[in-house]
Amino acid sequence: MKKVLGMVLASATVASMAVTAMAEEVGTVQAENNESATTTSENSVNYVGLTFGADKESSKTFNDILLPGYTYRFPVYLLDDAGNTHNITKDIMKEYKFRAELKDGKTSLEQFKVEDIQGQYYLEIVTEAGWPTKLIEIDGAVRLVNKSNGHVAQEADIYLTVGYETISSEALASAQDGEYVHVDPATPVISAEQFKTLDEYANGEKVTFTNGSWRYEVRVTDQKAVNMLHNNNTIKEIAAKYEDNNFKFVSFPGGPTFDFTGTLTIDVSDDMEDFNGNFYLYRYYKGKLTRINATFDETEETLSFDTKTLGRFVITDKEITDGEIVVPGFENTDVPESNENNNNTTEQNKPVEKPSQGGSSSQNTSKPNPNTGANDMFDMAVAMAAVSLVGAGTLVLKRKK
Repeated sequence: MKKVLGMVLASATVASMAVTAMAEEVGTVQAENNESATTTSENSVNYVGLTFGADKESSKTFNDILLPGYTYRFPVYLLDDAGNTHNITKDIMKEYKFRAELKDGKTSLEQFKVEDIQGQYYLEIVTEAGWPTKLIEIDGAVRLVNKSNGHVAQEADIYLTVGYETISSEALASAQDGEYVHVDPATPVISAEQFKTLDEYANGEKVTFTNGSWRYEVRVTDQKAVNMLHNNNTIKEIAAKYEDNNFKFVSFPGGPTFDFTGTLTIDVSDDMEDFNGNFYLYRYYKGKLTRINATFDETEETLSFDTKTLGRFVITDKEITDGEIVVPGFENTDVPESNENNNNTTEQNKPVEKPSQGGSSSQNTSKPNPNTGANDMFDMAVAMAAVSLVGAGTLVLKRKK
């Protein structure tokens, strides 16, 4: 997997003639005093390169895996020969312009460009929404180009990756002893090769996957890769329509499909009091609620049912008419329930709203997209960013609405 190379292309340690020539073309400009960039004590600075992040050290903490369906913004600075960063000023941009180019990974991105947002320049990367089972590498470059002659004054190579990480080998190993395989939302992909390993561990028998509040028991012989991203986020259109009901939601937005029928068991022990022992289970697909005949185990306080496809499941304490349409019109669209092609870049897998930033207006599509669950990924992504970027403070992650 390619790394970001510290997100610094031309560092102060690079002393080639090419870099020196580029620095001379940018010329000498007045350094600015501001909170987001460091400066030298001199009045003017010769720049030797472009950099992304507050400084060279913090930029190394960037997580180089970008989640599908989000807008990422990396602040762009000029780097001087002392290793200090400086904001790109309006005076510089009178003579220069940015050019962002992609070599590889175009299909995984909606946007790759440099934006001026309230005087700060950002490399903005908008990733395609979906739940792929393979990581896609991005190979691109950002260049500062002279407007008058088209010469490249500074440039930075960008190496990033879009997608979801595969489950760890340690998590798979638990199946050797017949124990459950824990599926972490941060590493939800299980590859075909990993399924082969699991099948060997289980001697062709069923493997049990879990996150603690649910478990799924299924055979995995010759199973293709799946993305088992999951959450318990509220499906807002359902909660709004049935305000008098209590709900519990269990969603697998990637819609992973297995070759064999398995048994999904959901723990409802925390809901016994609120639901008064009444549990009605539905699958939410294409804007419609379809009743599922589930088995309630009063002793274990669980609901269980057989299925090949994990989707968006709704548990409530009051019966809803089977086939009830929550979002009119959507039920007639030709949207596959599972993502067997694993590309997840088709129109039906995009979030309902497009990205917006800092109060700018957002554009809504005319048709809700209840089967994808793309909006439900926000909390998980923010949590991942908070863990991986402690101390960096340079990556702006905004939900792709």
